[in-house]
Amino acid sequence: MTLAITVDDRQAPTVLSVGGDIDLNTAPELLQALTALVDDGRRALVVDLTGVGFCDSSGLSVLVRVRNRVTELGGTVMLAAATPIVQRVLEVSGLDEIFGRYPSVEAARAAAAEESADGSVVGDGRRTGLVE
Repeated sequence: MTLAITVDDRQAPTVLSVGGDIDLNTAPELLQALTALVDDGRRALVVDLTGVGFCDSSGLSVLVRVRNRVTELGGTVMLAAATPIVQRVLEVSGLDEIFGRYPSVEAARAAAAEESADGSVVGDGRRTGLVE
């Protein structure tokens, strides 16, 4: 099985939309796509999880690895529109505490615009309060 991955970089932050299940078989595809964006200089990323039905520890590992790399480079990775199942996996793993989480891509983009205007970092590990 493969993931459906699309990228919208017409405006910052860059949005990578994922469709399908993120598991041991598909996590390398997600890692490759996110790494390519970071290698191209993208430092503000939104991972749109609207189409993700399942995410196992392999997928979580990819998200954390990319987040750590982007954070080291002074950027941010935000998660948007996680389905209830994926949201629960994030909560159980404790990873909901390290990502900026937003109910939609639009909310993540609005937060990024607001945060960049005042010079602070988006998705820096604090709870956003937007998704509980």
